[in-house]
Amino acid sequence: MIDKSLLVAFQEARALIEHGWTKGAHARASSNEGVHPNDPRAIKYCLVGALHHVSTHKVGYMSLRNRVELALDNADLVSWNDSQESKLPVLAVLDKIIKQLEPLVNNA
Repeated sequence: MIDKSLLVAFQEARALIEHGWTKGAHARASSNEGVHPNDPRAIKYCLVGALHHVSTHKVGYMSLRNRVELALDNADLVSWNDSQESKLPVLAVLDKIIKQLEPLVNNA
């Protein structure tokens, strides 16, 4: 069993990317300026930026990143994200991870 916070973090990262995806920067403001993923002006996120934004003390960034790297056969996440033409492959990898985690969650 795993803690539900891991699943929630991936669900939140997916929601961020669904709302607005980018490449070439971890996050972007409405002006298209690259910003830090935790900048309140951020409205679009790359995969790495979304993972950084949703990471917490309970679910660390590296824990999230390592799980995504495994799902992508250890691909470099920045290069992989930036090589995509749309958000659809990014959402697909997050959906794959979420589907794997759902039956393992400890709902207690």
